[in-house]
Amino acid sequence: MPLNYTKLKLAFFIALRFLSFRINRSFITFISYISIIGITIGILALIVVMSVMNGFHVELKNKILNVISDVQVINYNKININNKIITEIENDIRVSGVTTFSDSQGMMLSNKIAQGVVIKGIDHVREKTVSNLASNVIDGSINFLIKDFSILIGESLANKMDLNVGDDVIILFPDGRVSITGFLPIMKRFKVVGIFNMGMTEYDSSLIYTSENSIRKIFKNRKKFDEGLKIKLKNIDDAIVFSKNMQEKFPELYFVNWTETHKNFFKAIQIEKRVMMIILFMIVSVAIFNIISTLVMIVNEKKSEIALLRAFGASKGFVVSVFVLLGTIIGFIGTLVGVILGLTVALNLSEIVLFIESLFGSNLFTSEVYFLNDLPSSIDSSEIIFISIFAFILTIFATIYPAFKATQSHPAKVLRADI
Repeated sequence: MPLNYTKLKLAFFIALRFLSFRINRSFITFISYISIIGITIGILALIVVMSVMNGFHVELKNKILNVISDVQVINYNKININNKIITEIENDIRVSGVTTFSDSQGMMLSNKIAQGVVIKGIDHVREKTVSNLASNVIDGSINFLIKDFSILIGESLANKMDLNVGDDVIILFPDGRVSITGFLPIMKRFKVVGIFNMGMTEYDSSLIYTSENSIRKIFKNRKKFDEGLKIKLKNIDDAIVFSKNMQEKFPELYFVNWTETHKNFFKAIQIEKRVMMIILFMIVSVAIFNIISTLVMIVNEKKSEIALLRAFGASKGFVVSVFVLLGTIIGFIGTLVGVILGLTVALNLSEIVLFIESLFGSNLFTSEVYFLNDLPSSIDSSEIIFISIFAFILTIFATIYPAFKATQSHPAKVLRADI
């Protein structure tokens, strides 16, 4: 027979009395609070870790797309990419910007230091339509690339080689001529006209930009360097379909979208995220078992009270509802506090990391190891709702065994034993 509202209020009142602190049962109450703390810590850890994993995914995707763009066109066949092709791609309603590029590798020499670099030849005007390079220049300007043999270098590379705007460097290219003394690579002097910070050490330490015209002047043979197009889309989610459409229209070119260029990298992040979620749910599961043990202890402690309730006419269903509500209260409080603390930590993670670093005088988050310059955090509301509901449902299921155990004892025998 279902419980009416009055009986439900009474069951809720009794559940709160069982949970409340009393001197003569302080240990049981202490264990109940430990159960709440266990749920809180599990939810807190889940929210913070998932937010950090999401932050890494979002930040790394944005940093990578600043360099590779949403869709790249690789000209393996070395056909002439004329203005007609560029205009046709630009006229697609999904496109917000198109520019050409040239790629090569080399060895940069300065101040008796040698460093391998990736050299990207760009159109400094059109580049602004496909990337945030211009806004990431912290010294100098992208517009200075109008002069041939001028370069932009990353901040990490500039610090390593002790370079400033206005300095000259020598770059060796993987092309040259064979003489009687052996192979002589092409050597060219470049002037540093700007320093950029992309916020990703991998790029800031090995990537340099120059003008496309400079690349073409160095390499007489077009087969010695890569060239193609960078395409920026209005909606990044259109990249897969767009690249397929363009591939059918221009079969002599090779269209690659951002999900393919770093496919394994982003897949690894997703796998790691799922593994971390499973591990952290195990922490929550430990807290759930703690709730079960707490309720079983309360059932054993409250045998007399349960017997009195049964003697006064309380049904088995009413007794079950008392302990289900007791476990639900523990789970609800733990989940609610865990969500609040988790969101608070996730929203202030950078400040917390800075405080810990200043407290212990050590660097917990180095960009050389983690690619990024700071610890990112991105809260996904759907994940928060899923974590909260799933943990709360688990706590309700955890009450089933102790609740039915409370109805197993015979009231008369229990009361007779207490006399």
